Amino acid sequence: MVRLSTILVLCIMTSIALPLFTSAQPPPNSMLDPKPYDPSVDPDIDMFIGHWKESMPKNIHGSLVVRDILTACVGDPLRPERARAVLTDLKSVSYATLEAHASTTPGKLSGEQEIYYIRSGTGTLTSKNKTYTLHEGIGLVIPPDIEFSMASTGDEHLTMYLIVEPIPDGFTPKKEIGIKYEYDSSQAISVHWANIDRGIIGRNEGTAVVGGLTAVKIDPMTMAQPHSHDTGTEEVWIAVKGDIKLQIGKQFRNLPAGSAYRIPSNGMTPHANVNFSDKQVKLIHMMKSIPGRSFPYAQLNPSLFDPETDPDIDMFMGHWKDSMPRNIYGSLVVRDILVRGDGDPMKPTRKRAALTELISVSYATLEPRASTLPSKLDGIQEIYYFQSGSGELKAGSRTVELREGIAILMPPGIEYTMTNTGYDDHLTMYRIVEPVPAGFAVKREMVVKDEYAVPGGNYSHWVYNGKSLFGRKDGLTTLTGIGPITIDPMAFAHPHSHGEGVEEVWIALKGDAKLLLGKQLRNLPAGSAYKIPPNGMTAHSNINASGQQIKLMWMMKSK
Repeated sequence: MVRLSTILVLCIMTSIALPLFTSAQPPPNSMLDPKPYDPSVDPDIDMFIGHWKESMPKNIHGSLVVRDILTACVGDPLRPERARAVLTDLKSVSYATLEAHASTTPGKLSGEQEIYYIRSGTGTLTSKNKTYTLHEGIGLVIPPDIEFSMASTGDEHLTMYLIVEPIPDGFTPKKEIGIKYEYDSSQAISVHWANIDRGIIGRNEGTAVVGGLTAVKIDPMTMAQPHSHDTGTEEVWIAVKGDIKLQIGKQFRNLPAGSAYRIPSNGMTPHANVNFSDKQVKLIHMMKSIPGRSFPYAQLNPSLFDPETDPDIDMFMGHWKDSMPRNIYGSLVVRDILVRGDGDPMKPTRKRAALTELISVSYATLEPRASTLPSKLDGIQEIYYFQSGSGELKAGSRTVELREGIAILMPPGIEYTMTNTGYDDHLTMYRIVEPVPAGFAVKREMVVKDEYAVPGGNYSHWVYNGKSLFGRKDGLTTLTGIGPITIDPMAFAHPHSHGEGVEEVWIALKGDAKLLLGKQLRNLPAGSAYKIPPNGMTAHSNINASGQQIKLMWMMKSK
């Protein structure tokens, strides 16, 4: 039997025909590091993420209460000695509050400068006989050697994010406060698929280490392009508003407002901010890049979505409820999810008509006490996976009890009947139809597998816990393998793509699954299925952002 883990590894290394790579050699755009998570090699990402509620408050400037989120690195930048002590170029990223009607003590900075982003409340900042109004969206750069004070003028706390920069050698600070209102800048979607960017402050306002602060909004059900950065880059994100998820390295985390993270810059640790919610989310981005080395090493296709060149992924997806029922074998009601296409494999002419090797992937039901007519396949064979209910299947002299988890490969030339032995519930199943090529030596009897009697634990693509039901040795004619996959809560599978000649299909069986396909996110409810467009650049990843394990069925014809 072909092990599922072996097949999945082969699909990475052979079907895409990718070379091995190191941190000194960028991989192709369709690839992230495929190796399983290894705590001795991969950074401990939780050391690079912090929230202001995790630190003790301190006072600066007399009345400003500061709670650090990230602080200066202690030890190896990829193996910090303390959680949240990960910054190599900035001094700190913090959350600060000034209580209603309070003021700071007038003072000057020395050897460093402060960058503020006002989160809420109202106030003023006074310097050199000038007074600036403070409210949400205002960005400030306060250089050294300039006296200033801040006041909260409203009935609510004045809240802000505070970034402290050192003054690099050779840098000449501004001679006055730099200030800008976020919404005075234009907005654009220019990088990373889905980032809606608006500059807050930058070099013109006097930033010294980071290129500037950018407000980044992500619309509902979208995510940014996963990509990494090389040694020497410092990139920090602050979660400002909304239900944000974070894919970082090979793991998945919640990123609540008030938290921030730094990307481990080893060239192979990708990150992506993700919005599965129905409301727009907001973050602040800041980065110190390396001149001449700004490209990410591990990444997916970085180009913006282009409907002229990117596949229409909705044409490659379906749900059984989207199709009309039809009867086969007298009583079996079938509703197709995916069917064979008749045109360009990358541009289906009909929604769900995306299969090039299989004939169909369907959902089928048999009502209580009903039986199919005796049937015999010709030129095709069927794979059944039973989802619920109880029944029996008779083929020749053999009778098999049907229940959830039973899978049957039915070759051509064998007469069989199926009966629902229950009184109240339909017998439900998924049905996959393969063609039988001329001259193929089919099995002489049906093959039966019990999912729960098959060993599991074949982890692949970072988080897939897979089992193998059928392989070529069991009589598959087209598929290389097929089997169930479970994904634990808060887990994000390794995004990867496949090229011409590969047919990979996934069926959502149970739970609240999400799908990255190409550059877009979709819900993947139970009863739906999708095929990966085989152009070598359309990545896919099954994602579990819920608190319960999810389950899918994987099948593939490898090249």
